[in-house]
Amino acid sequence: MKDFILKNQFWGMMILGVGVAVWTLCCWSKMGPTQHIAALFFIAITLHCVEEMKLPGGFVDMVVKFVGFPIMDMRFPKLLLSLLVIYMAFVPLFFPHVAWMGAAPLYLGVVEVVAHLLAAARMNSRKVFYSPGMVTALVIMLPLTIWGFYTVISQHLLSGLDWLWAFLYLFIPLIITQRFVVKMSGMPYREFVGNAVKTLFGKKNV
Repeated sequence: MKDFILKNQFWGMMILGVGVAVWTLCCWSKMGPTQHIAALFFIAITLHCVEEMKLPGGFVDMVVKFVGFPIMDMRFPKLLLSLLVIYMAFVPLFFPHVAWMGAAPLYLGVVEVVAHLLAAARMNSRKVFYSPGMVTALVIMLPLTIWGFYTVISQHLLSGLDWLWAFLYLFIPLIITQRFVVKMSGMPYREFVGNAVKTLFGKKNV
């Protein structure tokens, strides 16, 4: 059972994404604004995962290579990533009255755009300004993020403290998951962070 889940977790994510897309299409008028945001982000992230991992794929392998991450089997970390995505943008669909939960994925939209324009572009050794996931990050997630922030701000859905809760809801589990995966690999977390900083701000490999 464990091997089956690890082997097919990507397709499970795709099925869930299609289900959310159908539900959103059928129930749009009955959903609240932050449900709209969370649902559209879940669909967008699903498409983003397709580009990063399958068509053309290779983003995770690129990051592992340039950060010097000593882990051979990436199936479990990818499963944790899928669960993290479900937590970020699927769980809020069941809490329409907790606005900050639905707005939390907006921070992820910002992170993805920055990552692919700056970090991934620096890690790419090819002479092209592209990294797997960049198209969906810029064409889908960026406009969705701008629209989401506009919706939340123009409709006064979040207070000042709500923005903090949304930030913590997204980033605390993200950091915990990252530390867990790094510890599982045997690499000291400080070394992992140091390698990441060198990759981002050091001399670019050619």
